[in-house]
Amino acid sequence: MLNIIVGCTNIKINSISQNFSRERYVRPINLVEIKALIGVLYFAEVRKVNHMHLSNLWRTDGSGVEAFRLGMNRIRFQFPMRCVCYDDIRTRQERIQVHKLAPIRILFENFNCNQQSVTRILRMQPYTKSLKRLEVIVAFDNICIPSKPNNMA
Repeated sequence: MLNIIVGCTNIKINSISQNFSRERYVRPINLVEIKALIGVLYFAEVRKVNHMHLSNLWRTDGSGVEAFRLGMNRIRFQFPMRCVCYDDIRTRQERIQVHKLAPIRILFENFNCNQQSVTRILRMQPYTKSLKRLEVIVAFDNICIPSKPNNMA
């Protein structure tokens, strides 16, 4: 799924790259950079700093978060965030006429296929493992809150 995002984002980057004078930040993105981008976004949510201004997060005076500076450059972070795409922008208008969720349809279908394969794998597991896990959970509940017995039985 990340390869789809990388390919579609690079199509968008190529379409707007002539509008920029500095070529250093307007280069195509690769899989490592998209993973770093997702990691920085995830880390911002974990640290509860997603409401702060970007320039404050990348400060070097001690008030910024060092992990952001180590993850990627601020300007390089801003450009892919502006260009991230989940579908081919060249054919979007024709696909929107057919299906309203065209911009996310490919990712949505891949996500559903992945979920179905995980569900099939879980169904193939023997029931004894599931029952043993349930017994451990019930025993753990009774140990943790002895005043509240479990009403599952």
